[in-house]
Amino acid sequence: MKKLINNFMLALGTGFGSGYLPRLPGTAGSVVSFFIWYFLFPINNISSFYLTVFVALLAMSVGWHCEAIFKTKDDQRIVIDEFAGFFVSVLFLPKSLFFGVLAFAMFRFFDIKKPFGIKKLQLINGGVGIVADDVAAGVLVCAILNTLNWFLKVL
Repeated sequence: MKKLINNFMLALGTGFGSGYLPRLPGTAGSVVSFFIWYFLFPINNISSFYLTVFVALLAMSVGWHCEAIFKTKDDQRIVIDEFAGFFVSVLFLPKSLFFGVLAFAMFRFFDIKKPFGIKKLQLINGGVGIVADDVAAGVLVCAILNTLNWFLKVL
């Protein structure tokens, strides 16, 4: 039973295996999250918000579990945090390729560069530390793109 639970957690934690790619596993996980958002996420903003909160909380638990399996702090194979961060990035935006691709590019940039103290969030232990920096990068992208969307509507 423990092996089944560990395999399930690893499937979720590695973004259905995308985290096992030898190069750019975080980007691969973000690509998977983009397609999940674009094809499966609800259009309703409130439903998307609750689903994103659920994924972020799930990512903390799954990330913590996978970290124990891999025996490495914030192992690069754990990409469920990219899911949470990307889903935060696109909150309250129209579901379109324009905003999806822009959010993807900006999220990857901010997740890799970790500006404005985001890098310090990785120092938090366990699942919270795994997810916090990605969610912070997502909040930054969300704020920028929702401001852009507002300006586009006004113009």
